[in-house]
Amino acid sequence: MKRILCLVLAAVMMLSLSACGLEDILEPLRSRFLRSSSSAPETDWAQPGEDYDAIPSPERAYEAAEEEYAPAPFDAGIGDHIFLGSWEQDNDFSDGTEAIEWIVLDRNPDGSLLVISRYCLDCKRFNDEYRFITWETCTLRSWLNGEFYETAFTEAERDRILLSTNVTEDNPNTGAEGGADTEDHVFALSVTEAYAYFEENERGSSTERATSPTAYAAAQGAEPHYSSGEFSGNCYWWLRTPGGSESEMYGALYITVVDYEGNILGDSRGHVGFNCHTVDIGVRPAMWIR
Repeated sequence: MKRILCLVLAAVMMLSLSACGLEDILEPLRSRFLRSSSSAPETDWAQPGEDYDAIPSPERAYEAAEEEYAPAPFDAGIGDHIFLGSWEQDNDFSDGTEAIEWIVLDRNPDGSLLVISRYCLDCKRFNDEYRFITWETCTLRSWLNGEFYETAFTEAERDRILLSTNVTEDNPNTGAEGGADTEDHVFALSVTEAYAYFEENERGSSTERATSPTAYAAAQGAEPHYSSGEFSGNCYWWLRTPGGSESEMYGALYITVVDYEGNILGDSRGHVGFNCHTVDIGVRPAMWIR
């Protein structure tokens, strides 16, 4: 008897479902599930009584992590030394590259810093071809903003290097034109900057402006000048301002440099600088960072 009664009740329920439509019953349940699954995070389950929106989604958690671990501005002032990037320096390739040491030359109110490498890091010609040249078109600029920039810094470090607009002035004595303004991540200082950021004595030499090459740069050709004085071991390094003679109006065959005593050569009638194809001049990169 009980079995018959159960069969009758089952039949009645089936007829009821058919009458109102199965979709009418399932649709509210489906909608509730979809609302829950779309608002719930992939990695965290809501606890009883907890609002799904209160649980960080993977996207929100990632954004929060980015904020938390975003690199802070360098807490450094003019004259301080910082480290950023790496480059071969000890000329021992078996132990990898070494961290690059930078000197802070200037600081803007927004915290951005102008820095220059403490040492000459490499040895390059200003231009691979001996011809009239400007900073805009020289191969040294291409190398600094290409191979050096891409190799010396990680992607995160490159994010800290600002794209700066550089004005290369005409030579104040010869009139050789400095060329068009450029946008650079890494650059060589101009004569104006080299005078502005380093103190010098009455003879024009400067212990601050003078520097020595790394062992690697020396091996590449930036040979140190040895003497018994305080400038022993230093080398020459490129600036970006044209030098040359008065007959060179656009660009120059000769480029200004800093010598081993920190003197600037090529900005006066007494010295034309060094020809752009010279092989033993060091490279001292500069850049604006944040």
